[in-house]
Amino acid sequence: MTLPVFSLALLLVTAVPAGVSSRSPKFELGQKLFNQGEIDSALKALDAAIQETAEPGQLEKIHLLRAQCFGARQEFGKAEDAFALALEANPETSLDPSRVDPVVVKLLESVKLRLTGLVVMNSSPPGAVLYVDGKSTGVAPQTMNVPVGKHKLEARWGDGPPT
Repeated sequence: MTLPVFSLALLLVTAVPAGVSSRSPKFELGQKLFNQGEIDSALKALDAAIQETAEPGQLEKIHLLRAQCFGARQEFGKAEDAFALALEANPETSLDPSRVDPVVVKLLESVKLRLTGLVVMNSSPPGAVLYVDGKSTGVAPQTMNVPVGKHKLEARWGDGPPT
């Protein structure tokens, strides 16, 4: 008996674990300067902090704070770019609306809605009906763009159970 196989490739769709093992002194300086209202100095510290790490969780936090700095300067295009980089590190990133300016929170949410990831879905044997988040998207093989974030992907052959 051959079991059906469902394979897929995800680009910028699944969340990267955001565990941060250590904090960057330059990031902490950036936070302090931001809290003191020294936005230009905070941005310089945060740009330096980017050079210190390749860790996705730390990059997420750095870019989120950079975006808030740009938002404080009303440079919303630059804030969107920084949010996109934070979402690249962690597509599930968010801001606490009770601690962050609601305009900046809405800006992050609008960037999330515009970003997509490419999903390539194949099945063996071919011809499985594919579902993304419970909605039928057609028959495998298939390539599609989906909004950034977590999604439930399923494949079904005939009346069989989902895989």
